[in-house]
Amino acid sequence: GSASRAGANIVVPLRQDAFWTAPPTATNLTDLLAWTDGACGDQLELFADGAAPVNGALRDLHRYLAGSWTSPAGTPTFTSPLGTSSEERPCRQLHVIAVIASDDTCDASGDAAAAASALNTGFTKDGIDWGVRVHVVNLGGATQADAIAAAGGTGTAAVAGNETQLVATIGGIVGATLPGETCDNLDNDCNGCTDEGYPHFANVDQTCC
Repeated sequence: GSASRAGANIVVPLRQDAFWTAPPTATNLTDLLAWTDGACGDQLELFADGAAPVNGALRDLHRYLAGSWTSPAGTPTFTSPLGTSSEERPCRQLHVIAVIASDDTCDASGDAAAAASALNTGFTKDGIDWGVRVHVVNLGGATQADAIAAAGGTGTAAVAGNETQLVATIGGIVGATLPGETCDNLDNDCNGCTDEGYPHFANVDQTCC
């Protein structure tokens, strides 16, 4: 069935936004770059091959964020990077960017959109209700891209025809999800600091960095 399909291969787990720990969780940037550095000597590199399990990949991301994900090979298992209600910032948002070059070649038309809808509808983990917005970048061959983006709560898919456009498109998606800080005693940009960069004039209960 559509909801039970698996199709992801998580090669680097998401870094936990563990602002409550000291020191904070180490960066995973080195591990990420190893998969995209164009050097195959370490046998770590991403490339396109085989089928396009768009629905299965989105379903696995749902499982991972809501609890845990285990490789079909049996190992590794990665647990959700999301913290508990006493750890997470209430302003935190979750977003998935799906870069696709074709429609799903494993499941029926519409299943990937259903998976995006399930992510957008969300889940409850450790007392927190999470919704995950699904952004789609269409590399030109996916006729269902707009339907997936709409079901994921982001309207229509972006289109990228080359590497330069892809970098700009992903950068634009990430930038649009990061609201700027305003002087209102709220953590608008969700970085753990309130009203940073603004002087306070008789404001109360401010927590400034």
